[in-house]
Amino acid sequence: MRTAATVIAILASTSIALANPNEESEKDYAIYKPTQLSDTTLVRTSIEPIYLGELAVEARCRVPGDNPRQKGNSPTSWSLGWSNGDSAVCEVEIRRITDYIDDINGGRRLHICATRRWPGGMTDVAEADLIKDVDLNGGYNTLLLSATSGATSHEASVSVSIGSGELHEAMIFTAPMPQASSNCFMRIDGLAESRLFVVERTYDRSRQLQSTLDVNMLLSGESLKSSDIDGLWEYLDRENDNDYARPGGFYHLATVTDTESGIVRIIYLDGAEVSDHLWQPGMIKGALRPTIFTGNYDLTWNDAHMHKVAGEMYATLSDDHALLTLCFPELKTKLRFRRVMPTGSREQKDM
Repeated sequence: MRTAATVIAILASTSIALANPNEESEKDYAIYKPTQLSDTTLVRTSIEPIYLGELAVEARCRVPGDNPRQKGNSPTSWSLGWSNGDSAVCEVEIRRITDYIDDINGGRRLHICATRRWPGGMTDVAEADLIKDVDLNGGYNTLLLSATSGATSHEASVSVSIGSGELHEAMIFTAPMPQASSNCFMRIDGLAESRLFVVERTYDRSRQLQSTLDVNMLLSGESLKSSDIDGLWEYLDRENDNDYARPGGFYHLATVTDTESGIVRIIYLDGAEVSDHLWQPGMIKGALRPTIFTGNYDLTWNDAHMHKVAGEMYATLSDDHALLTLCFPELKTKLRFRRVMPTGSREQKDM
């Protein structure tokens, strides 16, 4: 039973609420209780990586057999990272090092090294040594890699945080954001015990909804000559039950037919009021798929928070091609749009 109005435009998301409402989170636990691991790599696959907004990889491990008073490098290390489809790898490794022996702290430090590898090459991109707020005696430490996509989906700013209790940022570096066929992993070199390994992803829907259409060409009508439904539309009126839905704005839209697939893309131009900061002209608001009935279309629609609306929905085009009606029966809502330019037929559009 629905207990709150849905934003048509619409539709408030039922997904996890994050700092950015156009992002949706997904967690994937590989380990959630103490587990002994030896010389192994645990892999979790990244889903829909091309639209990643943020990626977090976190693990909590200890090295029970480590002797912190043994000078030199610990024989056991563990690391977190991800690999891309082109075999490039971003990995952050931690290992206890004892430089000298004394009665105070034993000259111990936790060495962190971030590495980027690719076929035919490898480089260390950042290093740090910690003696505070970490366990240097074989106890549990938590390592967290947080990657945020940059100017392009191929770039990421990676923050590395670590601690035995509260986490503290140890370094920041730049690395490729996971792309298609990417895997996140935890690698154990030696014998260790882990009580947590989790991958969390947020998907940037604003990138997913970008189109390559030229908005100026749409507004001039130059891109709107493929079919009778192509055109520019502005909000006219609605029929709706506020217990089920409420409009997300007074939209101005364009409809553009793909000549190869026959699918009609609904392009946002202006008019958003709910989450208006998320919408830019040229984004994909939905799609229409022709049916065997003239003037009737199957409808898909992205709501005000950029989530795809579920359930039954369809659209109709009036006989004179002047009115476009979007229908959401399960939400007891209809939205009507009137054509503003071009006026309908190919002959009229070409005048």
